[in-house]
Amino acid sequence: MKNVSGLKEELAKFRNHEMIEQTLLVWIQMGLTAMMLGIALSGVIASLYDDSSFTLVVKVSEIFSELLILVGTLAILVALIQHKLKLKYLNKKYNYKPPFSLASTFAIVIIVLGICSFFANLLYIIYFVFG
Repeated sequence: MKNVSGLKEELAKFRNHEMIEQTLLVWIQMGLTAMMLGIALSGVIASLYDDSSFTLVVKVSEIFSELLILVGTLAILVALIQHKLKLKYLNKKYNYKPPFSLASTFAIVIIVLGICSFFANLLYIIYFVFG
């Protein structure tokens, strides 16, 4: 009986860990959606107008697309920080060492790509829209 309760406790720790991982993946999905919407909006606006016809609407939509990329990247960054804090709490309270987190690695890669996309889009806005 004692062995079964230890197994139940370990399974509960594992379920908590999987719930934390699933939450991170949902935030990654939401952040990627915002980033892709920003990139798509920027591409559509760039294809609709040529370089000589930039208006206020184009400038505002380009800034809005840049903000979407930034918000998506920041959402993933905040989710990653929260994920690490929850894993630290799980380790501290229950002495649980979680396995390697592929979701954390994926989040870091997406954050780096999001920052690169943000600056590439920012350079595009500065050069073509305001330049």
